[in-house]
Amino acid sequence: MVFVDTGGWIALAVKRDRYHKKAATYYRKVSKAKVRLVTSNYVLAETYTRIRYDDGHDKALLFNALIQEAVTEL
Repeated sequence: MVFVDTGGWIALAVKRDRYHKKAATYYRKVSKAKVRLVTSNYVLAETYTRIRYDDGHDKALLFNALIQEAVTEL
């Protein structure tokens, strides 16, 4: 189980983030290993707000939709 904080989500979601390649590689690795990713509603709200501020409303909505689709447990 890995807790994902705001920085991790932003690095994964924002291609121009300086850690995007590392985050994407790590995500593929843990996904393949079926490692459970854990986060909180506060982290997701902060991430949504940051993406909206930096990349716009549409990108933030896409992030939110992808997260909602991936949620398996509340």
